[in-house]
Amino acid sequence: MMTMLGKYLMMEFAKAYSLRIMARSFNSNLYKPVYPRHDLMPKQYWEMDHDFKLTKGDYGTQSLDTHQPFSIGFNSFTLAEETLIGAKESRLVEQCHADSNLSHIDAEGKAKMVDVSAKPPSQREAVAKAKIVVGAQAFQLVEAQEMKKGDVLTVSQLAGIMGAKRTGDLIPLCHPVALSSVNVKLQLQREDFSVEITCVAKCQGQTGVEMEALTGATIAALTVYDMCKAVSKQMVIQEVYLAKKTGGKSDIAFEP
Repeated sequence: MMTMLGKYLMMEFAKAYSLRIMARSFNSNLYKPVYPRHDLMPKQYWEMDHDFKLTKGDYGTQSLDTHQPFSIGFNSFTLAEETLIGAKESRLVEQCHADSNLSHIDAEGKAKMVDVSAKPPSQREAVAKAKIVVGAQAFQLVEAQEMKKGDVLTVSQLAGIMGAKRTGDLIPLCHPVALSSVNVKLQLQREDFSVEITCVAKCQGQTGVEMEALTGATIAALTVYDMCKAVSKQMVIQEVYLAKKTGGKSDIAFEP
């Protein structure tokens, strides 16, 4: 069982580490590291080096009644300096936006839908893959088409197609895409009692279609799970990834 001291140390370390990362990422002078002051710091701190090893005190013998302050993480900050966080928060957001390539974030750090009106239409195609390990018993029933809910592979194929078509409704900032084709294939793999799923989505447009392909593959895998859950509750959905994408700004080919 984690002691109160352990929980306290974890919270303080996370706080100090986050502040240090913010300072390093955006402005090395934004937060100035200082030595801890006795009148501003809590009663108990630990000193850690870059390898996360304790360099002051002994974890098993230190007491919460000790009034000698130590620092935790890479640096400590006085309370006076921490009050600057609120005043400089807007600067951090602006710098984060300027330095990032996240098109779904506006100048205030809020989510937005990307305006694609200036993009020229192009022929787009994406291939996504997924895998679900169902186990020996469920695999045999699927293979023999003896699952009580029906033909698992056919129902899951249709579900994947339907899911790809509804991507804009499921993913908040996705554009509704006029799909020209969705093809979902499911293959049984006896060596590990799994079902491998491939979803190919195509469109002629200004955005898409990787999310549609990924959604189709994922929904198909979820449907396999639903069709087989009466037999096994230990199925695992894994390896959901974008294998290929052509058209638009860039082409992608990936195999994990």
